[in-house]
Amino acid sequence: MRNVKILLLLGMIPAMFAQDHRPLYKVTIVSRTTKAVNYGHRAAPTTIGFAGTPLLSDARGKAVVEAKPGATVIQARFSKVPPPTRFGAEYLTYVLWAISPDGRPQNLGEVMLDGSDKGKLTATTNLQTFALVVTAEPHFSVAKPSDVVVMENVVSPETVGKVEEVNATYELLPRKGYTYDPQANEAQTSAQGKPVSRGEYDLIVALYQAQNAIQMAEAEGAAQYAPERLERARQLAADARGYSKASRNDAIATAREATQVAEDARRIAAERGEADRAAKAQQAAALVTPVAVSSTQPPPEIDERSEQDRVETGPAALNPPPSIEAPSEPATVAPPPRTIALPPAPDAGDARARENRSQLASTLNRSFQTMDTPRGVVVTLPSSITTHGALPDTARRIAAAVQPYPGLHLEVDAHSDRTGDVELTREQADAVRQALESAGIPGDAIVAQGFGNTRPLGPSTKGGPSIQNQRIEVVVSGAPIGTMATWDRSYVIKKPAIAP
Repeated sequence: MRNVKILLLLGMIPAMFAQDHRPLYKVTIVSRTTKAVNYGHRAAPTTIGFAGTPLLSDARGKAVVEAKPGATVIQARFSKVPPPTRFGAEYLTYVLWAISPDGRPQNLGEVMLDGSDKGKLTATTNLQTFALVVTAEPHFSVAKPSDVVVMENVVSPETVGKVEEVNATYELLPRKGYTYDPQANEAQTSAQGKPVSRGEYDLIVALYQAQNAIQMAEAEGAAQYAPERLERARQLAADARGYSKASRNDAIATAREATQVAEDARRIAAERGEADRAAKAQQAAALVTPVAVSSTQPPPEIDERSEQDRVETGPAALNPPPSIEAPSEPATVAPPPRTIALPPAPDAGDARARENRSQLASTLNRSFQTMDTPRGVVVTLPSSITTHGALPDTARRIAAAVQPYPGLHLEVDAHSDRTGDVELTREQADAVRQALESAGIPGDAIVAQGFGNTRPLGPSTKGGPSIQNQRIEVVVSGAPIGTMATWDRSYVIKKPAIAP
């Protein structure tokens, strides 16, 4: 194996955290807007360029983008890209992102450097119009781009075909100024260390990425909200460190799996933590006492009644006993506020939530084709239900099943088997939404979407439309039924010990 001298050893990372850099100048990370390109449908391959932001002004890149059936393929190459640790010890890799015009980011994969300053990546996306940016990240499996944007796409002279440019606004993590100390970075770049092979370097990076992902999950509260997944990530990281040199590829794969599991734990913890805070806020609101309501009666009315009493009863009423604050009549006493008893909102993922989820799925399954999935409890209806009189009764039965669990959200997704049916599926989804709202479900708890034929369950049939693809899915989710399907479990996979 050819050895590659990598002088920026990741073993220096703990010491880098402790350095006290005195900044010589400060720059803003990057604008929140960039250009998105419409690559068309099944269009010919075209080329898009990459230019460095002020953080990596010398960085360059080029990508060939081809809109194929089912996905858009991106083959990107980059040059003059230094190791990401120059931006801070926590940054261990670069990630390529596709940003939709409405600001939705999609992680396209890790840009792997080849031991020098070059990297490449082949990725796919289901988007047609998007911008491409490259960011420095703590690990490859992050769900949102960091604010360290080092490259953005630019329309190059080689770009052919019709190009539609729009502003794509992408929401980044909390923004901050980037402090850059040339002397400190020059010292890091010129530091001498023991040369390592490419395989050793990849393993070191993978282990540190796993460590970063685990620490980020812990900071999000995964120890409380996703303890099983967090423990699995820790076990995988420990297994990766225990492999022998002969099993380096297995160690790298295990470390990367640990990173992904830790990121999953972080996401679950974030969702469950938010649900927990919402449930506690709801419970706190229910504890408001009636006194606060009655105390809002305007004082001028009391003063007027007191003056009238003083006129009618004479001087004796001018100095009432201290225990009597003001005369009162039964008719003027504010009635206590109406209290509606609601079932307690459980923490997402606890035993009550799992019991609710199981009961809800069982109730819906008596009348409809129902599946418990990570998205939620999914009821599948035929598209034809919107054209005959069964829709109101169907909506009433769904509403009756979900109403015992306040706080649930319903997403109505309509699908077709034919090209060009996007508008039709939107109308079908909206019809179901209106029926559910008429059945008593709050309108702000329902979202309706039409996807056309973009999400088939199986191939189209030659003789006509596929029944399984012509469908309407009602996805029920929310804190009262948790975020974990009842069949889902976490397993700790223990690797066999390998002798060194």
